[in-house]
Amino acid sequence: MCKPLRLVLHNTTNEHPPNIIRNQRFSVLTFVPIVLCNQLKQVSNCFFLLIGSIQYLKIYNVTPPISSLFPWLIVMVLTLIKEGIDDFKRYKRDKEVNSEVYLKLVGEQFVPVPCSSLKPGDIVTVEKNQRIPADMAILKTNNLNGQVFIRTDQLDGETDWKLRVAVQLTQAVRFGEMANTVLEVEQPHKDIYTFFGSLLLSPACSEAVPLSLENTMWMNTVLATGQVIGMVMYTGKETRAMQNTSKPKIKHGIFETELNKYAIFLGTLSVAMSLFFTFKRGITLRMDIPFIRFMVIFSSVIPISLKTSVELARYLHAYMISKDLNVIVRNSNIPEELGRISYLLSDKTGTLTKNEMAMKKVHLGMAFYSEETFGDIRAELERSGSKGHAKKTSTSTRVFEFCEALSICHNVTPVEEGDGVFSEAGDLSSEAVHTHAGEDVEVDAQTRVNYQASSPDEVSIIRWCEAVGMRLHARSTDKIHVIDVHGNTNVYSILETFPFTSESKRMGIIVEKDNNIVFFLKGADVVMRNIVKSNDWLDEEVENMAREGLRTLVIAKKIMSRDEYRSFSTLLREARVSGDRERVCGAIESLEKNMTLLGITGVEDMLQDDVKITLESLRNAGIRIWMLTGDKIETATSIAISSRIFSRNSSILTIKQARTKRACECALAEMRRGGFDGVVIDGDSIDVMLGAFMDDFVALASSMKAFVGCRCSPTQKALLAKNLSRVSKKRVAAIGDGGNDVSMITESNIGFGIVGKEGKQASLAADFSLKRFKDVLPLLLWHGRRCYKSSARLAHLIIHRGTVLFIMQAIFCSMFLYAPISIYPGLLLMGYSTVYTFGPIFCTVLSSDITKENALKYPELYQELVQERTLGFHAFFVWFFFSFYQGSFIMLGDIYYFENELFSIIALSFTSLVVNEILMVSLVVHAFNRFILASIVFSIFMFSISLVVLPAGILVLPSDKTMFFVKVLAINCGAITISFLYTIWKKYLRPPSYSKL
Repeated sequence: MCKPLRLVLHNTTNEHPPNIIRNQRFSVLTFVPIVLCNQLKQVSNCFFLLIGSIQYLKIYNVTPPISSLFPWLIVMVLTLIKEGIDDFKRYKRDKEVNSEVYLKLVGEQFVPVPCSSLKPGDIVTVEKNQRIPADMAILKTNNLNGQVFIRTDQLDGETDWKLRVAVQLTQAVRFGEMANTVLEVEQPHKDIYTFFGSLLLSPACSEAVPLSLENTMWMNTVLATGQVIGMVMYTGKETRAMQNTSKPKIKHGIFETELNKYAIFLGTLSVAMSLFFTFKRGITLRMDIPFIRFMVIFSSVIPISLKTSVELARYLHAYMISKDLNVIVRNSNIPEELGRISYLLSDKTGTLTKNEMAMKKVHLGMAFYSEETFGDIRAELERSGSKGHAKKTSTSTRVFEFCEALSICHNVTPVEEGDGVFSEAGDLSSEAVHTHAGEDVEVDAQTRVNYQASSPDEVSIIRWCEAVGMRLHARSTDKIHVIDVHGNTNVYSILETFPFTSESKRMGIIVEKDNNIVFFLKGADVVMRNIVKSNDWLDEEVENMAREGLRTLVIAKKIMSRDEYRSFSTLLREARVSGDRERVCGAIESLEKNMTLLGITGVEDMLQDDVKITLESLRNAGIRIWMLTGDKIETATSIAISSRIFSRNSSILTIKQARTKRACECALAEMRRGGFDGVVIDGDSIDVMLGAFMDDFVALASSMKAFVGCRCSPTQKALLAKNLSRVSKKRVAAIGDGGNDVSMITESNIGFGIVGKEGKQASLAADFSLKRFKDVLPLLLWHGRRCYKSSARLAHLIIHRGTVLFIMQAIFCSMFLYAPISIYPGLLLMGYSTVYTFGPIFCTVLSSDITKENALKYPELYQELVQERTLGFHAFFVWFFFSFYQGSFIMLGDIYYFENELFSIIALSFTSLVVNEILMVSLVVHAFNRFILASIVFSIFMFSISLVVLPAGILVLPSDKTMFFVKVLAINCGAITISFLYTIWKKYLRPPSYSKL
């Protein structure tokens, strides 16, 4: 029970949070310390900082400290620049929002003030298209009926306008009288769909007016029409928007996990080799000195630049994805995961389907109508009497009652669009059309009526009503105007409305016309079957429509006497003022009994373009499709077959109403028995399965070719996504378009959000924001392959570069009786990992093994990619062997050509080392492009310049340069031989499938 315990008074001096938005992560003083602390949480960064710092002690010095610190400093500087730019952008956005000017009531006039100065109790004016600066109660609007629309897409992601109304008591008062207004509101919480409170016009008033959600405007929504005067209730961190702002879940892919394993292995190898070489020198009192020096020398095997290089590659991948598909990449940390997906969890409505509804069938019990016979409904309405009174024929009466219910029981508001300017249809403001209750309104022929609603289902039903002759003309807070088939305007007074919620699965309205009070209700069959009077056709006809893939709604009515309504109104008012939600729900449920069933609607949601082709290609790619929907089993099964999630001849196991452990055990036994291509299960059964048989159920379901979950709640979707990845040990992707898909998207390894008619919430929460479902295909099959393959190749080359140097250092030290001596001066070590080799290695991310056309034409190649483990231990040790062989060959070749001068071995080995790395790049790329060629030329150019500009003694070539380069050529030919033969063997003797294309 949540009671409104907080008083809000005008000009209050109570403490309150400042009304500012702060997304900034750092201040000027904390920026560098926090960023560095975050970086030092990584073991590799701590290691290199320690190695670099300890060399400032001369006793441990091997090379200039800067040579060890330089790579680390480059990483830190790049990180600081990136974080600084991002945080400065956040600062500018915050400052812009906090400085917005609003008009605030001071005395008897409005004065401009910045948004950041607002506090609870302030009375503020908000103009059309202006952001709502804080959570506010609507006191007055410039429309006489108190009605305005707001846009909530920045709060809940829904793009449809929401209707809001002023408190009737304050709508009629003047500005000066508002200063005494007192609000009693509930304590701050994060639920944006509920609100209870009350209003007193002054502290002396004894009777409170209840406040509800429709009297509020939450911070960061936008006023779409009119002008509003409101009172601030909550500011800053107490607002709904700020309470729903949480740090996004940081996802890390298996790619990063694999890299960390290799870094740990290489780090352990470095320590082991340092210990081995230390003990080989003999046991002394100060064994710490050679050990630390060896650690400095062998630190090259730990790839400090790997993380930075991979991050840069990910930014490049994100750019290429967005450029190619016009996809918004919201999480650039996991592009490699696109090439590792084994399961795709998908919503149905708005994802596989267009969320564009069309009425297909209507059943009234004694009559059935389809698209071909909808004209008969209009004929029945035309046969009804004038002013909407139907003749006393059973069919006409039933048809009229059904269409009347549909045209009234909804949350749709007509909005007229004329000359490009929107105004409320039938609005009483100076900006809109003037109407009076009961009067006909002439609408300009060029004026087009749009319908605003949060559900496309409701809009499709209202458009159908218009087509058969019952047109919704205008709606205000207390009136609905419906023009019947004869052109007569019927005015219904709205007494109460009960909006649709995901918990209730129904919505209702109480109206009065000609002194008759009627309660209309519509909702899902699972709840309506217990509300309507007993009948013998509801369940059967609902199932028949569901088998055809139609979404169904059950329509009912109840005639109320004046006394019955008065008693109910009193009960509901007391419940609302109390702020007890359960009491309010109980009052409404007391009315929802023994209602008269009027009929059923069947609405079709068309499949998205190319859904069948996309799903079939994904299936051929080895990706198993799970469809999780809120629809009933019959509807979901029909869509699954029509979209080719299931083939026509699939053997499907259906599990429904398994509400006991015993029933679920029997269902699991059926799944174990096998012989099924897919499973269809309802939400009640999923609840028990996840509660009692989580691992068994998920493991068996993951072995099916396809899975369809029906009547799924957002929580169930999230649990399935989370546990499917955990149990199967495979990568799971999820795709959806609505707010109910957000939890599934965030719990999956990688999430796709579609910008749809239900809004942007799923898109904003996703890792990748798409416009169409079919964009998933190139995103996975082409970009997923390219991202994973190229990042793996980049990682192998960087690890190879450091390991070759590590092997050469080890051989060099062993030549001098295990003395801790570095083979190269510090400047050469810095140049080796930067200007000489970084460009060619990094540019390999721009190379791909196949073309985009072939990746899409042969989806089976993706299945091989998932099974291949390009970055697996087998591939890692193959590359490690190449590094060991090449490092050994280069060093032993240098010894063979040794000319009794240290400068000679340095120049020959270092030149061979750089050339060897360029040759490895040339060997692993599948096709040279201008970027790779340019980077190789640049590296050779920088190496040539180094021979001139480096200080004397750093890199000295012998006088016989021709013979020197012949030696370099001979050494590198021998060093690259094994890698070259392995490549030839892989390409011609054991060629991968893609090489045959």
